[in-house]
Amino acid sequence: MISDVIYHDLNEIIDTRGSFIKIFSKNWNGLNPLELEESFVTRSIKGTTRGMHIQVGPTANWKIISVIEGRVFDVLVDIRKNSESYLHTMQKYISSGTTIILPPGIAHGFQAIENSTLIYFSSKAHDPKYDLGINVKSLVIDWPLDFNIQSDRDRDFPDLKDFVSEL
Repeated sequence: MISDVIYHDLNEIIDTRGSFIKIFSKNWNGLNPLELEESFVTRSIKGTTRGMHIQVGPTANWKIISVIEGRVFDVLVDIRKNSESYLHTMQKYISSGTTIILPPGIAHGFQAIENSTLIYFSSKAHDPKYDLGINVKSLVIDWPLDFNIQSDRDRDFPDLKDFVSEL
């Protein structure tokens, strides 16, 4: 486990018109970490690996990530030096109907097990100067699929050991 990370299963209400899903409520665990500055959607085809991404410094951010469609193998790494779970990883299969709440200092990545859509809400606007990452291949994790689809940027991220030594 990684401290302060919350996975929340969502309740989908379905009727003849379609469906309705509440992605976030401050009533869940009494937590309301965000003053929203940015939101975006990512669509990934089956086999895509994204991450491990993290904003550091003045743009370190709370994130709420919801799987809107599909299924992913979700991976987290705690890089908060004062955390009880420092350098711990956490991985979990999640699918449509799950929201994750991440505090600053948690690197996030995933592998799309099927075509998937995720929506992100962030407490800070993206700043390329503070947008860093960890090479997913440096993590001791049994990834379910090969790394066939990955951006050059993600592929060139430093290993976890090098990333931590540069902070």
